[in-house]
Amino acid sequence: MNSKNEQIICGDFINGSCIVYRKKNGLLEKGIQLKNDSRIWFDRCTLYDFHDDLARIEKRDKSGYINRLGNHQVIYKYDLAEDFSQGYAFVSNLQDTMIIDKEGNEIFVYDEPLLTTPFDCGVAKVARFSDNANYKEEALVNCKGQFITSFEFRSKIINPFDLLNENDYVSEWLVRVKQNNKYGFLNIYGDMVIPPIYDKVSRFEYGLAAASIGERAGFINRENEFVIDPIYDEAAFAYEDKLIVKKDGYWGVIDKNGEQITEFIFRDVAYAQNGMLPVKAKYNWALLGLEQDFLTPFKFEQPPIFHEGIIQFTELGKKGVMDLRGNQLISYVFQESEFARLN
Repeated sequence: MNSKNEQIICGDFINGSCIVYRKKNGLLEKGIQLKNDSRIWFDRCTLYDFHDDLARIEKRDKSGYINRLGNHQVIYKYDLAEDFSQGYAFVSNLQDTMIIDKEGNEIFVYDEPLLTTPFDCGVAKVARFSDNANYKEEALVNCKGQFITSFEFRSKIINPFDLLNENDYVSEWLVRVKQNNKYGFLNIYGDMVIPPIYDKVSRFEYGLAAASIGERAGFINRENEFVIDPIYDEAAFAYEDKLIVKKDGYWGVIDKNGEQITEFIFRDVAYAQNGMLPVKAKYNWALLGLEQDFLTPFKFEQPPIFHEGIIQFTELGKKGVMDLRGNQLISYVFQESEFARLN
């Protein structure tokens, strides 16, 4: 039964349901609300966000997947599981890495643990550690498990940011690779279409990628031409007609003509999610709307995450959620957050 006095934070309805949160015994609990207003809660489980209409769910250190109606699509059996993308997901039993489909069929098994990224255009980048774990070796695979390239792209691991992150995702038929300490781009067939000449690059989005040569950064197009000259301290990524750049030590937003949209007042930024840009001023983070006039208070300890209508955040060590109207729930005590991530 649903309590009429129970405060609920609801996300966007998508394909028959939405994510909901309530507070139970001082902690946040995540569930699903159906179109008939009934709710499904998953006792002693950790439910993650929906991607490709399936959500990861963990119970007793094993992972499976549910669909948007709350039915189990893949039973709890894997030690590690990634989000679905284009009908496939990477899962692992710590010794092997598998590609599964939405029915739980194992499409391919790799006899080693791999770092993985989502599929796009039917292709994903994967990586493995060298024998001494000082290097990572990257390759491209398709959704059937076949190698498009071998593990030929080898680079030294200096810090955790050298592992795979959002900029290593295949996007717009291209993916960045590092060769001889410089970045270039492969197409999804494994051909080097932009030579490795850059010190830093983002993934391609909206036809552009941030690119740095030496200490200056701008944006290149798919023809490897600078369309925004490398005059900035750093460049992060493109979102529609907006570009995120750093000037004189602070981040701001410009358009594709180089005209300023926001002031350069942010100390840090994280990847935009569904039209929302995590920004940091002084010590705390907020969420800035790139498609609408929207800004949360600067009160979050980590970059907030916006997904399907819900803002997920940490404040004073406590997990919280908020909708776009400002309604929020915060756990009474410290609660480890499944949505904490590095920016």
